[in-house]
Amino acid sequence: MQKEREAEIQARQAGWNEEDLQLLIKAVNLFPAGTNARWEVIADYMNTHSTSGMKRTAKDVINKAKNLQRLDPVQKDEINRKAFEKFKKEHTSVPPSIDNAVPSERFDGSDGNAAPWTTEEQKLLEQALKTYPVNTPERWEKIAAAVRGRSKKDCMKRYKELVEMVKAKKAAQEQVAAKNKK
Repeated sequence: MQKEREAEIQARQAGWNEEDLQLLIKAVNLFPAGTNARWEVIADYMNTHSTSGMKRTAKDVINKAKNLQRLDPVQKDEINRKAFEKFKKEHTSVPPSIDNAVPSERFDGSDGNAAPWTTEEQKLLEQALKTYPVNTPERWEKIAAAVRGRSKKDCMKRYKELVEMVKAKKAAQEQVAAKNKK
């Protein structure tokens, strides 16, 4: 009985492909320490988004995360490099548009600042969002003025990204809470 259980655990550990590892890393970053039922949420996220068909338990996810932490820096860099290459490949091959429509000013990100947001910029954005409530006239212009180096479009785009991340996190937590009630 014990040997069967050990064999099952080893089979699960061996079944991690690169996509699953990348998904695990993404989930661990998406659901930081302090998240309610964190490992169950991460396992559920992986089961929802993985294409390998392998169902992961919270224990599987914890064990693999611990194994990844023990890797030497060269192996970590290799995993990160492969993940970035995959991301680049998926996002640079944008299919040509069918019509010759020009993107509207609102969604044309070409003149925005594509650099990643620094912690300082993030703090400034959050403070500006608190300072200028929704009913403030010319709210986004004022917010952009408070976040030096970022345009109105940059601030609006970042806000939308943050809203989506929060929604995804809440949805995943609600799924786990619903499963735990059953």
